[in-house]
Amino acid sequence: MDSLEVSSRIWNRALGEADTAQREGDKALRALLLFHNEAMSAGVLHALGYFSPEQLTAAQDGYRFYGFCAIADLIASPVDEDEDLDASAQREGEFDNAYHAVIPVDDTIAKAFEAHCLSHPEMYAPL
Repeated sequence: MDSLEVSSRIWNRALGEADTAQREGDKALRALLLFHNEAMSAGVLHALGYFSPEQLTAAQDGYRFYGFCAIADLIASPVDEDEDLDASAQREGEFDNAYHAVIPVDDTIAKAFEAHCLSHPEMYAPL
């Protein structure tokens, strides 16, 4: 199996059900992708309210694991749930713009993952 096929299978595995045999790389990828998918479909602020504190911490760890520290910091930003509608809409735009400045396309994550997977295959459960 070539390295591209291996990384593709690990990526697809991360999108499936959580596995008890996961290693650090698998867990980081899964947590990052769960948050990313929600943020891309409904917005970063929605994703911040959608996940539990434990899931948000895992997402932060996942983003840091792959070098996206600015996104981990964004996830840690406080959100004022009592702000008015206009301020909330402005804040939503700020969060989404900050996210897209670091991760403009899905391929940004894919490339970071593939590079990490190639250089640290031991951090992912065997296929």
